[in-house]
Amino acid sequence: MAAYHAELKDMEENAAELLQRIQDKAAELQAARTAGDTEKTQRLQEELRNLAPAAQAENHFFEGLEQHLTAEQRTKLPQILKKAETVGDISLRPVHVLRAVRKLGLSSEQDAQLEKLLDEYRTSAATARGEKPQATEERVEQFIANVRAILNPNQVEVYDKAISALRDDPPSPAPFEPPVAATPPTPE
Repeated sequence: MAAYHAELKDMEENAAELLQRIQDKAAELQAARTAGDTEKTQRLQEELRNLAPAAQAENHFFEGLEQHLTAEQRTKLPQILKKAETVGDISLRPVHVLRAVRKLGLSSEQDAQLEKLLDEYRTSAATARGEKPQATEERVEQFIANVRAILNPNQVEVYDKAISALRDDPPSPAPFEPPVAATPPTPE
């Protein structure tokens, strides 16, 4: 942790240089997008993510951490890191649940029940803004259970598999889109 904090402090002290590198990379990214080069665009997006002030320090931290883990812990680390990429973001959202349940071919009665559940969820979410992420996750879990309760046995089987797949491999967050400076930076 001391090495991590020292690296972050060093980055703060060299912020102007880092900002210049980020702006240069963002300009390259914009040019790649304009040229329609999706492979280069994806590579540059990843490079920009890694230029974020804490990203390099975090990468070094995890590299050092791996040396102190057991073999079992090392095998779990990639999955934990994948979840960590969505920090502050629950991995399963109501929209994912809705997509899964809409594929089941609901009856008109089930569809009406689903809309009622969705309205209830929206109301509870609106009144609980700013709550802890754990409470939000609990509300999503309750929504999942409530939706499951309106399904017939055949639908439940398919629904449970879809929700399980979403839990095992949560949808990715939106890709990082760095801001592009309107004017080029001026040299010091």
